[in-house]
Amino acid sequence: MTDLATRRCFRSQIVVGLCVVLWSLSGPAAVKEQESSVEPNRAGYIPAAGPFDETVTEDILLTDPQRNIDLSVKVRYPVTDQALPVIIFSHGYRYDKNVFGPLSEHWARHGYVVIHPTHIDARSVTNQTGVQAQMDRPATWRSRTADISLLIDSLGVIESKLTKFRGEFSADELGVGGHSFGAYTSMLTGGATVMLPDQEEPASFLDVRIRAILPIAGQGRGQQGLHDHSWDKINIPMMMLTGSEDPGLHAEEPRWRAEGFRLSPPGDKYWGYITGANHFSYDGRSGKEAQNRMSQVVKTASLAFWDAYLRDSEPAKRYLATDQLQRDHPDAVEFFRK
Repeated sequence: MTDLATRRCFRSQIVVGLCVVLWSLSGPAAVKEQESSVEPNRAGYIPAAGPFDETVTEDILLTDPQRNIDLSVKVRYPVTDQALPVIIFSHGYRYDKNVFGPLSEHWARHGYVVIHPTHIDARSVTNQTGVQAQMDRPATWRSRTADISLLIDSLGVIESKLTKFRGEFSADELGVGGHSFGAYTSMLTGGATVMLPDQEEPASFLDVRIRAILPIAGQGRGQQGLHDHSWDKINIPMMMLTGSEDPGLHAEEPRWRAEGFRLSPPGDKYWGYITGANHFSYDGRSGKEAQNRMSQVVKTASLAFWDAYLRDSEPAKRYLATDQLQRDHPDAVEFFRK
């Protein structure tokens, strides 16, 4: 090979080598870096106590002069001087403000004020029995949704009644959650419509001040006036949590409880289907291994949802946009979004 040919060959090898180096920097490695940049920030979504070490629980009484009733309320909050988002949590039929304490504590330790009303159908309020009869009464639906609106109307009053609260309520960052009949209540206040016995058109109990709803173990079509188009007008973010061992009151298969997810319009809608969860598995309590696993799923999913839509947290929204919940809790949950 001549000296000229040798130099040309050497230069070609240098060019090829540089191309390989550049490709390695701008090719797969750059793609990997781009992918990692959209990975969710998982901080805060592994069930932990939360950044606030101390919380306070207080019981107060609200008066509604229009309905001539007193509403007993439990409020849980962290000790801080910050402005805090507000979650109203509606209990199931015959229960009261004292349920779901572990999950409420989890939210409070992560910077939320959690308000638990005692509705008119609670054991402590009425001696009436008959689950289906009470749950099918439109008067009960109206009373429950009126309780939620009263609480929103009275946020300033509630804040003034708390003896150790040093922060302020962020009234514009407000969500409503609930379990069972409370899930139904949250859906109604979030925009679900129902058929009433004396009306031809569906009735709405929407409160437009609510930014997001979290129905846990709710109802599908065929109960309490819910119909094919009940969820057509839920236009705010919604997360449903249901369980594989949680059938309906009339033996509907467990996935029936998530019909609201399937029938609601797309956009910021989520459903967590928790393996092994029955109707009483969602309160966040500690217990045996299976219960702990279910509680971790509920705590993780619900906190990410509230952070995403009450705090407008982009990391939380990215977390919900991935399958990270399933990867964090394999074999414990199926997670759907639309």
